[in-house]
Amino acid sequence: MNAFLVCLDFAFILFLWWGYVNSKEEKAKEEQKKKELQDYLDKAQKEREAKEKALKEKYDAIAKEYKDYASMDVEVKGIFARSARAKELVPELTVNDEIKLRKEPTNAYDPFAVKVMYDRIHLGYVPADDSEFITGLIDRKAIKKVVVQCAGDTQIEPWDKPDPYMYLTIYYEE
Repeated sequence: MNAFLVCLDFAFILFLWWGYVNSKEEKAKEEQKKKELQDYLDKAQKEREAKEKALKEKYDAIAKEYKDYASMDVEVKGIFARSARAKELVPELTVNDEIKLRKEPTNAYDPFAVKVMYDRIHLGYVPADDSEFITGLIDRKAIKKVVVQCAGDTQIEPWDKPDPYMYLTIYYEE
């Protein structure tokens, strides 16, 4: 009976030791995974910051190049009502992408409506408050450059679909 208790004690100690060793290994693996994830996130953050910096420098260079022209910033409206492709494309657009403004005189809601286009894809409209002025600029061929100031999407709740947005800077002759 005494030998049995000694064996049982030994087995229990072995069990505790084995659990301790496994626990230590699991913690080490978990720490390694956390470190790898943090390294990945840090790298992604640095890449994103470098990309944003490069785009800001490009935007600033365009602003400097067109400093002798007037400019206005507009928020593109109606993106939510565009095609799936347009909604996917908007968050990907940057200052490097060529945006065109096209009059839409047959628009039922605004005879001065101006479409925002990228490579034949209708992205949205300039705000109605600005459409008559911008139509006049188009008629006079006064627009020199249209630049994506910023674009992306927001998602307030995880179950909501992302809501794309885009702001443009329009450089024009007065």
